[in-house]
Formats: sequence, structure tokens, C-alpha cells
Amino acid sequence: MLETLNDKQKEAVLYTEGPLMIIAGAGSGKTRVLTTRIKYLLTEKNIFPDRILAVTFTNKAAREMETRIGAKLPWIGTFHHICGKILRRHIHLLSGYSSNYVIYDDADQMAVVKNILRAQGLDENKKITPAKVLQQIGQAKNKMLSPQEYAAGAQYDVQEMIAKIYQQYQDTLRQNNAVDFDDMLLLAIELLQINPEILARYQEQFEYILVDEYQDTNRAQYTLIQLLAAKHQNICVVGDNDQNIYSWRGADITNILNFEQDYPQAKVVLLEQNYRSTANILNAANAVIKNNSLRKEKNLWTDKPGGEKCSFVLTGSETEEAVYVADLVEKLRAQYGLNNFAVFYRINAQSRIFEDVFNKRQIPYRLIGGVRFYARKEVKDILAYLRLIVNPQDSVSLQRIINVPPRGIGDRTIAKYAQLAAQNGVSLFDILGAETTDLNKRAAQSTSAFKKLIQDLQNLELPLSEFIDTVIRKSGYHELLAASADESDFERLENVLELVSISREYTSAEASGRQALAEFLEQLSLMTDADNTKTESGDAVTLMTIHSAKGLEFPVVFLTGLEEKVLPHFRSLTETVQLEEERRLCYVAITRAQEQLFLSAARIRSQAGETSYNEISRFVAEIPAELLDKKETAARLFGGYTDYLNASVSQTKIQPRANRPAAAPVKTIQHYTVGDTVLHDTFGEGRVLKVFGKGAEQALEIQFARARKSLLVKYAKMNKL
Repeated sequence: MLETLNDKQKEAVLYTEGPLMIIAGAGSGKTRVLTTRIKYLLTEKNIFPDRILAVTFTNKAAREMETRIGAKLPWIGTFHHICGKILRRHIHLLSGYSSNYVIYDDADQMAVVKNILRAQGLDENKKITPAKVLQQIGQAKNKMLSPQEYAAGAQYDVQEMIAKIYQQYQDTLRQNNAVDFDDMLLLAIELLQINPEILARYQEQFEYILVDEYQDTNRAQYTLIQLLAAKHQNICVVGDNDQNIYSWRGADITNILNFEQDYPQAKVVLLEQNYRSTANILNAANAVIKNNSLRKEKNLWTDKPGGEKCSFVLTGSETEEAVYVADLVEKLRAQYGLNNFAVFYRINAQSRIFEDVFNKRQIPYRLIGGVRFYARKEVKDILAYLRLIVNPQDSVSLQRIINVPPRGIGDRTIAKYAQLAAQNGVSLFDILGAETTDLNKRAAQSTSAFKKLIQDLQNLELPLSEFIDTVIRKSGYHELLAASADESDFERLENVLELVSISREYTSAEASGRQALAEFLEQLSLMTDADNTKTESGDAVTLMTIHSAKGLEFPVVFLTGLEEKVLPHFRSLTETVQLEEERRLCYVAITRAQEQLFLSAARIRSQAGETSYNEISRFVAEIPAELLDKKETAARLFGGYTDYLNASVSQTKIQPRANRPAAAPVKTIQHYTVGDTVLHDTFGEGRVLKVFGKGAEQALEIQFARARKSLLVKYAKMNKL
């Protein structure tokens, strides 16, 4: 099994005793190293599979690793998957929880917070929106702060109010026997810390621990691994500090940078040979990333030929940029096939223009990051039925489907029962059907019938796929959609019935009962966007953000929007740490390319309703001129790195086929100099800080009272004062 490995890869596989950090550059074969290492432990060291803990970044990665290993590992999966297994076994030891807990997704969490804000009369408060509350709660949990600890650190009135909501949010989840994704890690850690005998059991069991994508671990994930690895210390972490791009969701780059401080006896192996990209692409990536300071030094290399130069084109607008990409796709389509093209951009909103142009040109594409199957309303409705059957305390799921399909149970009835449940200290499900002076007999009968439906479904013992099909039909959901004359409802029915097929893929045909259903729901809850990537069939160009592209590779990559304030993003320009993450994002995008890399920027871009001018990204200037084939569209270059680009611009002009954007109404073009005062229709009075170009092509950087903007004079709605 070692014959296909290079010397450094073999070294990483054979060093099995003691802490090991593998710094694996992009395309250096880290998955091969991980799977071979596990194979070696199983076959050469005769380690039992359940004594190996392998943590992956996605469920998809775990399945692919098992396929390569050729064996089932009981403890392979994401952090959430691993914590879910521990919690299913032991969560009853934590006050207020039982093993049939449910996992709340983003929509469920939003519903809980909205109910809390409504109850406190804060639902109209613009300073405390549900999204902001959940963001703050998420950040607190990433730092492992309890509601009490968050409250202790509150410095403003808003933070103090959010601290109270945070506590109510946690109380509501506990009452509903529910957890969110962050809770899964925090509760697993709490469980191990307050039950030394259970911690000792898992510490003894996990003789070998492997953690993939270690640079993306957060504080809670780091803490969990530290706990579990404390006894044997045969911990192997694999990652690349140059690919840390998830700080916005809690990833802490210091976890990998400080590994040798945590384990002074650790061995470090650098995997620098790249098997993915050509030399020119790798040299471009190395040239960009070397400008970061927060990194462990390494230099990717390949024994492949140099390959074609990376291409950079400066287009006139975002429309021309999309047309330029479409032109090249059509030109190279016969050589590569559409599945081998990927278009990357910094934020999801940038996809629209590519979708428009591709649709007009009838170029098939798949959009990664659109509405996921499991986020569709009809699918979430059936999942709510299934979750309520598993856990009747789940009031969020109950309120979602108690009147779906319509049963004559209105909001007033639900609110009265919720109030009654709170007064009596019972769950909403328990109180359904009770007759009170506030509710008429019909309301009691309707809610009682719904309660009986759920109880009858709970008592069924059927194979899981048959059970889900029965729920779809007994609930009335099948009849609701099947009887509709709306063609889209037929598609929704197909989506609902797809759950039946999916259940067969995740469980054995014999699996039945509420436990099998609970495990199935947990598997679905832990699926991520990365797990759904490239599942669509057919030949199509892939459109995705750079964040979504991590871990993937394509023969031809288009990296678009290489402009200051786009990539790097405007929020990162004043903070060195954030700017370095933007550079890592650019590095990740470049290293996805196997054979050809096309970089592009636009002179003007419509953003937030304003036509703006952005300088060319500094990351372009960091790539040596000899690695780039630079082109421009017919319009004249200006601003930013003009001198740099003009040094070796190709004489061949890219001529987009699509029509240019409609010209602005003719007006007198004023000439501006640094220090001029202007009056803008939207932003008010401002002062000119920088001037680029001349005449109609002149662009200005202006400091207004509330914002700094880069505007193209011929489009800007302003005058000189």
C-alpha cells in the first residue's frame, strides 16, 4: 500500500506513535495519506476499527474515505456526527434532555427567537433583529460562553438584552428536548467533563485520532479533541494554514499554528509536492500566499510541465466579464466538456450576471449555494411531522404543521394552547385537545384529532421507507398536493416522495421504529452544502463562491471579480488579519485549477444600486508578470495597477459579443482634482481623496459623511460644489 506514495507521504503514514502534524499543501494527496494511514493501522498494526476516531470536514469526505479504505469505521465523520453518537448514548445524563432529542436548523432557530422577541414586545425593535440575536448567540457559543458568561461581558444595553434572550433561547430548546448545531459540541464537552468515567472510557477507546482540515477547527472542536487525545496522544492532525478561510464561523488558525506548543514532542511532516496543478498555476499561488505572515513556510512544487500561463483580463463591466467567460467556455467546450469548468466569485450575489448570460447563450450550469433540497418548504413540512413523531416536546415542529394541510386550527387556538401549556408546566403537545372556556368545542376536537394522528403514527412498526410514505399519506399532505391543478405542486409532491427514496439509502431495509427514524433525521440534519456539491447530473458549468469550492478541483477555473473591495472584500481592507484571510481565499481559488486558470476584473461594477469603480485587486499585482498573459477589452485601462498591467498587455483585444450596457444620459463631464467638494444625490456632500484617469473615464475615491465610495464620473449622480 506504500508503493504509490512519495517519501514524505510514507513518513506521515508510518509515524503512528505520538503526536503528528501533517502540513498538506493544496493537491498534495492528503486524502491518500489519511486513508493509507488508516489502512496501515488496520492491517499492519491490527488495530480494531472502533479504536480509531477519524474526524472529517464533511459527511461526503467521510464516505469517500471509507470507500478508499475498503472498510467501515464506526467512528468516522464530522465533529457533529461524532458528538451526535456520543449524545444519543449519554445525553440523558444532562438535566432536561433525553435520547430522542431533535436538532434545530437555521429556520427552527429563527422561529424560536422570533417567538421570544414577540413575547417580550421586541419584535419591532430594529436594533435587536432575530438575525442579529442568532449571530451573537453563535459567536458566544463559538467562544464557549454560556448565557451567564456572555451577560457578564456585556458592555451595552443591546448586549444585556441579547444575553437575556440567549438564556430564554437555551431554556426553550431544553424544554423542547432540542439542540442546535453549536450545542452538539458544547453538550458533548460538558457531558465528558462532568462524567469522568465516560471521558475515561472514550479516552481509552480512541487509541488513534485523526483530524482532517485542522486549520478550520474552532475552540469547541479543539477542546473536544484535547479531551479525547489526552491519554494515548496518538493524535494526527492534517491541514494547511494557508487554506484557513472560515474565521467568520469560528475557525481559529492558531489551533494549527500552536500545535507544537500543545504537543512539544510532535513530529511535523510537510507535503509540498502537488499532483493537481501545472507549475505556472502553482507558482502564481505561491507568489500570492507568501505575502501572508500568519503561516508556516512551505512551497508547493510539481514535476508536471510548466503549462499555459495564467490569463488575466480587465473587462469594461461585470456584464463584459460574464460574456468573456461565456466566450471562453464555448471556445473550450469541445476540448474539456462543461463539467470541467468552474466559475468562482467572492459572494453569492455575483452569480446573477453569469446566470443571465449563460441562460441567454443556452450554456447549462449548476449553481452551488441555491435553495437546497432539504430547505424546500414541502420537505421541511414532512420532516417536521417526522421530528414531532420522534419527539412530541418539539413545539417548533408542532406549530409548523398542526394546520398543514389545513385543519381549521388557527393562530389564536395555537396561542391559547401555548399559554395553557405554560401555565400548567407541560408541553404544547400534551395540552392539545383540552377544553377550556377560552376555546370552543370545534377547536378542541380539531387539535385532539391532530394529536391522535401523531400518536397513531408513533405506534406504527414499519420499515423506515414504508413508515415515511405512510406519514406523507396519513397526514393528508399527499392528497393536498396530488389534487392540486398547479403544476408546481406536482413537483413538490415529487420532492416529498423523494424522502422515501432517500431513507432507503441511509438505512437498511429492515430498520424500523422511532430509533431508526431518529437516526435518519440526525443524518439529514448534519448534511451540509458541501455534501450536496456536484450531485446534479448532466454536463454543466459549475458556479460557486470560493468558500464552497474548497476541497474541489477543476481542469479549467475562472476566478472573477479580482478588484479591491470585492476580492479582497471591502470589510477586510482595514484589518491585517482579515486581509490575510482574503489572500488565503484567493490562494484556495487559484489552487483549485488543474490545467488552465483565467483571472478577470471589471473596470466598473454595479453594487448596491450604484455604478462604482474599484481598483484592480492587489492579489493580481502579487503574481509575477512572467506568469501572466494580460489582456484588456477595447476600452482604455485606468487606475489601480495601470502601470503594472501596461508593461506586458497582449495586443490581442478581447471583444465581447454581447451588447455593452446602455450609455448614461449625455451630460457635461466635469474635471475633478484631489480636495474638490462634491454633492451626491444619495450620499450627500463629500471630499475627493484620489483621482484616476481623465475625462469621461475619470474615477474618484470620495469620502462622504457615512461612507467612502469609488465612483465613475460619467455614471455618478453628483456635481462639484
